[in-house]
Amino acid sequence: MKRKVGVIGAGVIGLPTAVNIIENIPDVEVTLISEKFSPDTTGDGSAGWWEPYLIGDNPPLKMKRWGKATWDHLTALLRSEIGADIGIQLVAGYNLFKTFQQAPDWKDEVLGFRQVSRDELLQIFPADTGFNYGWAFTSLVTECSKYLPWLMKRFQKQGGRVQQRRVKTIGELVAEYDVVVNCTGVASYDLVNDKKVIPYKGQLIKVHAPWITMTYIFIGGAGSTTRYVIPVPGSDFVVLGGTADAGRWDTDIDPKDGSEIYKRCCKLMPSLKSAKIIGEWAGLRPGRSLVRLEREDMKFGPHTIPVVHNYGHGGSGVTLHWGCAQDATELVRECLQERQKIQSKL
Repeated sequence: MKRKVGVIGAGVIGLPTAVNIIENIPDVEVTLISEKFSPDTTGDGSAGWWEPYLIGDNPPLKMKRWGKATWDHLTALLRSEIGADIGIQLVAGYNLFKTFQQAPDWKDEVLGFRQVSRDELLQIFPADTGFNYGWAFTSLVTECSKYLPWLMKRFQKQGGRVQQRRVKTIGELVAEYDVVVNCTGVASYDLVNDKKVIPYKGQLIKVHAPWITMTYIFIGGAGSTTRYVIPVPGSDFVVLGGTADAGRWDTDIDPKDGSEIYKRCCKLMPSLKSAKIIGEWAGLRPGRSLVRLEREDMKFGPHTIPVVHNYGHGGSGVTLHWGCAQDATELVRECLQERQKIQSKL
């Protein structure tokens, strides 16, 4: 008899977790439950650039392990014959700063990392930007609007089930599953009453600018907003961003924010004034001081069900998703083994 696992959330955290569970745990039936699927998830709206961002106070070694596992997974796909079809490409880029910054912990994951001199920056950007220091490296861009549908096909090919449904309480699932995996992002604020979850509203603009072939991320001082220019390989559009408004729950397009994003990106890269705006998007990043990746035994009336939480990745969902999915899968395996031992004693 197959054991049943329900995964709530079908974004860039939930769907990879469901894939890992069904491919690595034998004799398991996995159902992916979500109110929204691609192309309507937060991951679909992201620029998909591999780089830790809005990661809270997570231990550096844990972040490095999750990030490396994800990097290795994505580069393996990149090397395969389907790499371009599922939206994964290498893109060179710059991070720019107003003050000198030491190399980050993840510098060895990306390719060709180096510090950049002011002389080099003056050859690329206007002199009055205020950015005097930088990093140059090559990283990955994952176009989630291609990657997530591919993962869904991979999941369903393994026998994975899909259920479109809004789960208001995990108690609804007690009678249906042996283990539940919670990958609901900011929705965990209500679903499991986690008031440590903070929405970071992100807004971005898509423009037609095929001449932009490198990524540029402008990181100001404390309290300032990061601006970025990220091309999406295989398409003619470039993503301009962005905002990170803590505590905002609305996903409405704010014309004032959009105007500010466009104006500031054009100041940093004047050629963007020739770009045509082709779309705007806003969504909620699930901020949390620590990624919640742990098991909790939840009690509903006379019933107790093991729940594996996997949420709170801030702006690093794409960067960490596969490594976190692997750890969540091991927690599910432990839950199922314990349950099997208990049942065998009855």
